Amino acid sequence: MKQTSLPLIDLDALPQEAIDRAKLPEVHEDDLAEIVFTSGTTGQPKGVMLSHRNIASNATSAVTVVNMRSQDRALSVLPLSHMFEMTIELALIHSGASIVYARSLVPERLLSLLSSQHVTCSVLVPQALQLFLNGIEREVRRQKKEKQFKQLLNIAARLPFGWRRYLFGSVHKRFGGHFRFFVSGGAYLPLKLAERWENMGFRVLQGYGATECSPIISATPYHEHVLDSVGKPLDGVEVRIAEDKEILVHGPNVALGYWKNPDATAAFFKDGWYYTGDLGYIDEKKNVYLKGRKKNVIVLANGLNVYPEDIENVLQANQLLKDAAVFGLMDRDQGPEVHAVLLMDDASKAKTVIQQTNKQLASHQQIRGFTIWPEEDFPRTNTLKVKRLDVLDKLEKMHSGRPPQVERKED
Repeated sequence: MKQTSLPLIDLDALPQEAIDRAKLPEVHEDDLAEIVFTSGTTGQPKGVMLSHRNIASNATSAVTVVNMRSQDRALSVLPLSHMFEMTIELALIHSGASIVYARSLVPERLLSLLSSQHVTCSVLVPQALQLFLNGIEREVRRQKKEKQFKQLLNIAARLPFGWRRYLFGSVHKRFGGHFRFFVSGGAYLPLKLAERWENMGFRVLQGYGATECSPIISATPYHEHVLDSVGKPLDGVEVRIAEDKEILVHGPNVALGYWKNPDATAAFFKDGWYYTGDLGYIDEKKNVYLKGRKKNVIVLANGLNVYPEDIENVLQANQLLKDAAVFGLMDRDQGPEVHAVLLMDDASKAKTVIQQTNKQLASHQQIRGFTIWPEEDFPRTNTLKVKRLDVLDKLEKMHSGRPPQVERKED
C-alpha cells in the first residue's frame, strides 16, 4: 500500500500570545470543515465531507431540544471522532456548560467522576447504560434487596417523574446527587432499558442521526419525549418517508457528499436529500420511529418482510443472553428463514431463549434456527455497534452451503 506523507503541526511551536483574528483566514459557511469516515459496520467506510454550516447548524439546534444549561457539567465517554459526541459537546460549549473528560471507561472510575465532578449529564451509547445498570443490580443482589428493588420500581412507574429520585436516593447519591439526564445515541435504545432508568428518576433522551447529517436528525425533547420514538426532527431539519418507507433528510445539516467518491455521493445524495438507508415512519405528532436498516430486511418466501432489529430487541431483553444478531439464512427448500446468532455464557439454555422469544413474536417472525457465537464478544465498532458483515462472514463459514440472504453492497 502506498503511504502518503501528511504535514504535521507542532503544537508546542505555535505562538502562545493571543490570536489576532484579523490575520486568520476567512472562513465561509459552506467551506469544508472536516472529513469524517463512517464506521463501516455494513460496508466500506466512506469519507463524509462536513461544512462549517453543517456542524454549526446541528449543534445550535440541539441546545434547545436537549435543554442544556450553563450550569450543566457533562461527562464525556465517547471519542470525539464520533460525530454525535462532538456535536453535543459543541452544543454544551455553546450553552456555557462544562465538560469532564474520562481517562478510563472502568465503571467504578466513571462513577467516581460522576460524584466528584458534580456531573449533571452524559452522552453515551445504550450498552454503556446497560453496564451502569448491571453494576447497580449487582449491588442490589449483594445486599440481598432484590425484592425491595423490584417493589420500588413498580411503585415509581406510577409516580410523577420528579418524585422518583426520592425512592432511589441511594442510586442518585452514587451518581453524585446532581445528575439530570442521559443522552443515548449511536445504536438502538431498548425500551425496557430506558424505562428502568426513567423509573429510577433519571431522564433518558435519545438522538437519531447519521454522520452524513452532522449527525443529529431527530432528538427526544426533554419535557415531551416518547421512549419508543427517536424524537422529533431538529429545527430546520426536514424528514420525509419515501414510498418504500426509507427515511430521507433535507436541511442545513446534510453533508456536502463523500470525499473522492462521486458514485456513492450520487447514490445517497439526491436533489438535496440524503437517503439514510433506514426504514421508519412519522406519527401525527411528528415523532420519528425506526423499523430497521433497509438492507437488513429479510424477505420471506411468502413475500412478508421481517425486520431483524425487531427480533433482536426481544432477544436482548432476555437476561440469559448477553447480546444477539439476526440474519436471513437461506434454506434450500423453504427459502430465507430467520436465524439468530446468540452471545451467551450458558449455551445449554439457548433453546429456552428461542422458545421464550418466539412466544413474543408474530408467526412470520419466528426464529427457525440459531447459532451460538463461539467468541467472548461480537466484533464491534468503537461505538460498540455489532459489525454485521464480520459476524456474517464467520456465520457463512460455520454454515457452509447455506449463505445468509444479505446483500454485500456498500451502505
